Amino acid sequence: MSSARTTRHLAAAITAALAMTTGTLAAGPAVAAPATEGVVLPASETDQQDVIAFPKRSDITFAGRTGFLTRAWYSNEIRWTRFSDGSSSVLPGMRVLGVPGTDRVVVDDGRRGISLTDMATGSDVVVVPPEKVGYPEGWAIGAADSTILSSVGDGSLRLYSVIDGALKRRSVTGLPPDADLVTGRAGTEPGTANVTYATGTKKRHEAVVDLATATVVGIHDLPAPGPDAVIDDSAESDTHRAWAERSLVSGDTTLVVSDRQTGATQRIPLGTMTSPAVGLAGNWVTYAAKGGYGPEPKYALTARSLKDGSTRRLLDHVSSEVMAPDGTQLVRGGTVAQGEGLYRIAPGADGAPIATLVATTGEPTKVTLVRHSIPSVIDLDRNGGVVNLDWELSRVNVEMTVTLRHTRTGTTETAYLSPSQDELVRERIARLPWGGNVYNGDYTWEISARPLNGIGPVLKESGAFKVVRKTAPHDFNDNGSPDVLLRDGAGRLWRSDTNYLAGGDQLYGRRSLVGSGWQIYDRIEATGNLGGLAVGDFVARDKAGVLWLYLGKGDGTFASRTRIGSGWNTYTRLAGGSDLTGDGRPDLVATDRAGDLYLYKATGDHKSPFSARKKIGHGWGIYNDLTAVGDIAGGTAGDLVARDTSGVLWLYLGKGDGTFAARTRIGAGWNTYTDLVGTGDADRDGHPDLLAYSAEGSYLYKGTGDWRAPFKARELAAVDELATAYNLLS
Repeated sequence: MSSARTTRHLAAAITAALAMTTGTLAAGPAVAAPATEGVVLPASETDQQDVIAFPKRSDITFAGRTGFLTRAWYSNEIRWTRFSDGSSSVLPGMRVLGVPGTDRVVVDDGRRGISLTDMATGSDVVVVPPEKVGYPEGWAIGAADSTILSSVGDGSLRLYSVIDGALKRRSVTGLPPDADLVTGRAGTEPGTANVTYATGTKKRHEAVVDLATATVVGIHDLPAPGPDAVIDDSAESDTHRAWAERSLVSGDTTLVVSDRQTGATQRIPLGTMTSPAVGLAGNWVTYAAKGGYGPEPKYALTARSLKDGSTRRLLDHVSSEVMAPDGTQLVRGGTVAQGEGLYRIAPGADGAPIATLVATTGEPTKVTLVRHSIPSVIDLDRNGGVVNLDWELSRVNVEMTVTLRHTRTGTTETAYLSPSQDELVRERIARLPWGGNVYNGDYTWEISARPLNGIGPVLKESGAFKVVRKTAPHDFNDNGSPDVLLRDGAGRLWRSDTNYLAGGDQLYGRRSLVGSGWQIYDRIEATGNLGGLAVGDFVARDKAGVLWLYLGKGDGTFASRTRIGSGWNTYTRLAGGSDLTGDGRPDLVATDRAGDLYLYKATGDHKSPFSARKKIGHGWGIYNDLTAVGDIAGGTAGDLVARDTSGVLWLYLGKGDGTFAARTRIGAGWNTYTDLVGTGDADRDGHPDLLAYSAEGSYLYKGTGDWRAPFKARELAAVDELATAYNLLS
């Protein structure tokens, strides 16, 4: 921390004060709940300047008389901001040092060298070109008066100043050869600089340098506060010195405050405290643990009276702080009431400290929803049926729950998320990859984000969206995935809801009972949406040749059957689900015993679902299996595959007018399968697939979209324990 005023031997004074323990307060740990809450005032209610903008996601590193320095959390961008109007400018270089008590900064930039600049006027006091610095050996460690102090790799110290109108570089004599220079600043006596350094034994020292002669005129040891302790942070005011002393043995931190006039010392145990921040405000000392991730009261900025030990809470959390030249403390932190920004800690009218907001980031301290990326309509036919549901929060240290509820079914899905910081776009994103076998229709979402550090209330937000997909011929429960109909030896009909496990490259399914008594039918065929609802239907032919329509309800169940017509036992094969005429409706084809092929064009009316039949081919009696596969070849209409009695599989590309192009041979050996089903897009890659079943197992042939080679090599499928006890129907 920068001190309120420059002193010659702060660390030496701290060491001396450690020997005096008079006036110690024995009131127990200062992290107990504060007895009195501090008053946080906006600047407009005091005689302070108006609230200005503070750079977002940055910490304060130095405060001058007219402005302050900040460093960005991720880019390390260094910026100077004026108190008067909030105007700011970016400073070049990764190393920028403020000169305590002034508005001057030292900028160490490889392109420009080292410069000492007065930020109040914008004028350069000293500019050292790169060739004078001797990169990469030299770097700035501070400034005193109008002189830049620079360390050199060999342990020597250089002074850069303008003398008689010309830049002069001088080497300081009198430092030990093993000095590891740390910082430099103006000394107490005019014309001097205090330079701290460490030696090979890691002991710290302070050298007093005469700037006129460039010689060391005094060296003082700066021992640690004890053999097993270190100083983590310190502060000075006109009346007191304060520091956080951490034991290297126990890890506990003690807040030590020394009266500059009497030397009386108070020692206040703080327990374990990581990255302490220490400040002074009149007869009060302030402290907090920087950060604020977990539920820890030490993260709040607390002020403690040096007279009676009473405490008050000033801010809910602290990320950085410095002492200003006027003796006040400037803290980058936040409160639930006023949000994130820069607060000035100074005594109020009664002497007790108050926190005044002087610069705001415009961000809340409590957890808020910044934005979400959930559209009102989600099309799960895209991106493999998966979408990223994103919520951007104001911070990431939360425990977050997401609840998605399907309005029609009441199905609820709960996910537990851990928001993460995206360092590229600076967003705090909670992401839920979602989709797969989820229902179409209306949903509501609700998030609950509990702050892990206990700062602010639990965030509750909600919204709604709708999932849409194109109607899939084999989707009976409206969740976007194909369903396969199975019948067991007892005549029970089952619906297997499939899902493609991309990571395991396998299609699997889960069975649900549709009903019993289905042995009365000798043919069951999924047809797609015949009834006008956005769900699949199917037809069943009884042994008397009557064809019945079962309309899907969209929940995996079906309405009572409707008679379509009789005489359908003249057909040996039925195939439905492909749009063969290009009107967007799935049609039905049938082959009779003479080998003629007939088209039944869909009408879209469930009361009369098909137009009168139309003969579209002959010679189809050579096939023992006929399957509608949808638009498998990327053309203008649906297609068919047909297997001949020798096991050769043929592709018939639809022209879109109810007719087909000349057949194309696509493989042999298909007579090993007892059933073929055009499932639709089972793996969600945009191409219809084919499911094949044999006594040895079921297999998925994924579509390629290329009519010349329409299927990839087969993959083993696990469509809910398919076995010889079941007949794969459609």
